[in-house]
Amino acid sequence: MTAVLAGLLILSGAAWAYREAGAVEIPVANWSLTLKSVNGDLKTGDSITVLGEDKDGEVEVGASKVLKFSRTPEGAGTMLMDKVIVRPGQEKTQQKAIKAQAFSGVISSQIPNPIFQPLYLQSAIAGLIFLFGAIGVFYYVGRKPTTVDFLIATDGEMRKVNWSTKKEIYGSTMVVVTATFLIAGFLFIVDTGFANFFRMIGVLR
Repeated sequence: MTAVLAGLLILSGAAWAYREAGAVEIPVANWSLTLKSVNGDLKTGDSITVLGEDKDGEVEVGASKVLKFSRTPEGAGTMLMDKVIVRPGQEKTQQKAIKAQAFSGVISSQIPNPIFQPLYLQSAIAGLIFLFGAIGVFYYVGRKPTTVDFLIATDGEMRKVNWSTKKEIYGSTMVVVTATFLIAGFLFIVDTGFANFFRMIGVLR
């Protein structure tokens, strides 16, 4: 039973770590962009400038390179862009457009591609917690005699405890609840009396 309960705690911890690890920001390897209002063409390896917009108007967010580009006849296109080297002070500026020599395009959607999927990090952390937890339970419960003897002695002492009956617990609870309401009522009456008294003598308005 000790091993089972310890295993449940370990599984709960691993599940919690799995959920929390999903919020970790993983560095971006490249960006998948959908472009509109495309003018010109690009080749793999071309340098591009990423534009954004702030309160002062259009600004240069940073620079990058084209990993892959394809254009449709309707004036749209898709691009795989390398990670952006952001200019100082432009880290929070949203990317709005792309420009290069004889090329321009407006970003309609963008998807960051992390260096690895968050699922890998989540699974690794949860797996490590489960692995080390299982090793710890096996060592302390299954292989260490002093721990087993302590647990057996604890179980024996717990059997000697004189637990209260349901009737005793119910009666004690009712006494506490009743006393709480009586004290609260008494304090309310005293507080109201003092408040009225001080209003009568002009201390309170």
